[in-house]
Amino acid sequence: MVFTSVFHAADLYCWHFLRYEGNKWVAAARAEYYSDKAGVIVPPVNAQPFQMRGYSLNIDRKITDNAIWRIEFRMLHNSSPYFKQGNRFASTNFFATTSFVIDLVN
Repeated sequence: MVFTSVFHAADLYCWHFLRYEGNKWVAAARAEYYSDKAGVIVPPVNAQPFQMRGYSLNIDRKITDNAIWRIEFRMLHNSSPYFKQGNRFASTNFFATTSFVIDLVN
């Protein structure tokens, strides 16, 4: 099991990462924070700055030596409504994704 933390000196972002590897399974969890009060990278919405917290959990399954399947669940939360959902903005966004990767080089 591996635990990693990263902090930026100007308090713009930080993240914590926990990872467990088994023989054919890998599980990882991540918590992160990002702040762009000046709107340099992420523009403000409704004159509110972007200050986001995020959490994710992913599980990888090694199918063969060159193929991996991943499923990930992720939740993002901003200090003010930022994520467009239909014709309104919400403070929280939750989604699940899956992917299948084949390494054709090795």
